[in-house]
Amino acid sequence: MRATVLSSFALLGVFALAGCTVQATIKTQTKFVSQESAKGAAADYAGEEIAVTNANGSLTVESDAAATKVSVTMKAVAFADDDDKASAEDLQKQVLETFTVTESAGKITINCGQAARGVGSAKTGLSGCQDLRVRVPAKAIKLTALSKNGSVNANNLTAADGAVLDIRSDNGSVDATVTGGAKVFSDNGGVTLSSTPTKGSTISVESDNGDVTLSLPSAFAADVVALSAGKGVKVEGFSDLTEKSTSRGTKGEGAASITAKASSLGQLVVKSR
Repeated sequence: MRATVLSSFALLGVFALAGCTVQATIKTQTKFVSQESAKGAAADYAGEEIAVTNANGSLTVESDAAATKVSVTMKAVAFADDDDKASAEDLQKQVLETFTVTESAGKITINCGQAARGVGSAKTGLSGCQDLRVRVPAKAIKLTALSKNGSVNANNLTAADGAVLDIRSDNGSVDATVTGGAKVFSDNGGVTLSSTPTKGSTISVESDNGDVTLSLPSAFAADVVALSAGKGVKVEGFSDLTEKSTSRGTKGEGAASITAKASSLGQLVVKSR
């Protein structure tokens, strides 16, 4: 599979300069994606902490009612000149070498990195793991999930008692649906969290450069509520909740705290569902 993009600002054209003819040729690069998905899996899940890092590419973590173990798929990607597929395939092989699923000391660690060295027209910076997808059993889990450059989706996850699911992107949007404790964050991108608080849970959703949307059950309670955004807070469906609210509901019956913050240039929307 491949898609073609411009690799530079060069233009195809002919320029007359002092009686001379100079021709500049466009160089394009193609996104080469491995045809087969690489796969990995851990042993039957027994409550271990799960840590996932994708150095360059999107990341999805989703629960699966039929799953008994943590399983992973991904496709290696690299860019190279249109006529230099061999160099791209070399980098794809390097990316595959970084793809690991390991278990140690009660922790399952999943990593997917980038190629270590460029080959021909293929550069390391554009290599990585496209659509790193992690399936977990539909149980309460402990999770850290990070994409260093790409979007993150976390679908229908439940935090273990006392745990806070750490879901974030250094450069990309984040969209999560979580029951229990969660810390959902993007350095550069919009963040959407559909949260179902549990008693005593801590929930934080924030973007340093983007808008934030937080949806909550209509009857949610929280001992502490903190809402802020550079472009203002918009509340939908809660008649008793405003930007200045500091709590909601009966103390001790809901979340310990809910914090939602958008950047100085972002808006925060809090809505009932």
